[in-house]
Amino acid sequence: MKYPCALYIHFPYCLYKCHYCDFNSYALKEREIPFGSYQKALLAEWRKRLPHFDPFPSIGSVFLGGGTPSLMPPNDVADLLGEIRRSVFFTDDVEVTLEANPKTISAKKLENFRQAGINRLSVGVQSLNDAYLAAFGRIHSADDAREALKLVRDAAPWRGAAPWRGAGFKSWNADLMFGFPGQTLKQWESDLNEILDFGPPHLSCYSFTVEEGTIYRRQIQSGKALPPDSDLQAEMFEMTGNLLEKRGYRRYEISNFAHPGHECRHNLNYWNYGEFVGLGAGAVSFLYEGTEGSKDFGYRTTNYKEPGRYMDALKDSPIWFDREEIPRETALAEFFMMGLRLTGGISEEIYRRLFFLDAKRPNEPLFTVFRKMGWVGEEGIYLTPKGRLFANQIMSAFLP
Repeated sequence: MKYPCALYIHFPYCLYKCHYCDFNSYALKEREIPFGSYQKALLAEWRKRLPHFDPFPSIGSVFLGGGTPSLMPPNDVADLLGEIRRSVFFTDDVEVTLEANPKTISAKKLENFRQAGINRLSVGVQSLNDAYLAAFGRIHSADDAREALKLVRDAAPWRGAAPWRGAGFKSWNADLMFGFPGQTLKQWESDLNEILDFGPPHLSCYSFTVEEGTIYRRQIQSGKALPPDSDLQAEMFEMTGNLLEKRGYRRYEISNFAHPGHECRHNLNYWNYGEFVGLGAGAVSFLYEGTEGSKDFGYRTTNYKEPGRYMDALKDSPIWFDREEIPRETALAEFFMMGLRLTGGISEEIYRRLFFLDAKRPNEPLFTVFRKMGWVGEEGIYLTPKGRLFANQIMSAFLP
């Protein structure tokens, strides 16, 4: 691999399964979480993966997601990142992000995570309204979120227009959701304005969605809950972009906004169809393998999802994942689906490097239709503001 890749580390445990969550997560009491056994499995997987790369690519970003990875003991994070750093090269400006639930952090724990090697935080605020936090299974209250935001703000060297301070976190993100059933446009605007008072350099703003297999899906099916209002969500989506852009944020992806230099490098690697390695239960890896003219482009592995099976396999078996070959046709479709999420659209330079083709030529009939509808730009390959409202329909059109 010539270019740095991303490393994802999955911690599957949480204290309560949120009602909308379809991630690979498992709710346990904190004293029941097998921290030691899971840490050993992560290290075992890392050691087993290393021999398959010669040499292993440099790492440009690390992301610890979950579940609730802020439940992890900081010493475990330090040991894990330490072994990885001793094995491979981290770029000088490597981004190392930890997802954090507001209920699980303190000033001391943040300092310990920083010393362990974390330099960016993503705080799962979701809402500053207790009614929605409780209704959808979040373990924190609005006041817990406010306190966490203060802690993170004060631990970070970047505070809005204030000067850089000390050796804290390089950047941080507030993760938000809008369009909860019953939420009004005014309530969402109030949440957003209050969040902005904390000066986050990065914001992720996602509409509330109902996924198959979730608690909330079952509540809707049984008549105990209402689905979200898609028309109101569209209004909220437009208001979000307008408000944040007026406050100096740049929308660089459909749902992500940042001040210059604070874009999430890890997610940019995904959206630009870069390679990544995943460690942990259910973690996915994606690696290039094919050459120009070959049928297959690369492959994807998905680790066993259930943590017990994952840990047992790493002790007793040479295989702990399922492998899927990625045909070139599928890779082309995935590249467009991911790249169109970016405000700047498809990178033609990356496209030519990966596929040895002109980006417009294979999909010109589709783009002609989309341009007539005002969904993509006349020059370049990107979604217009109108097109962002129909992003799912546009991206699904590229499926083979």
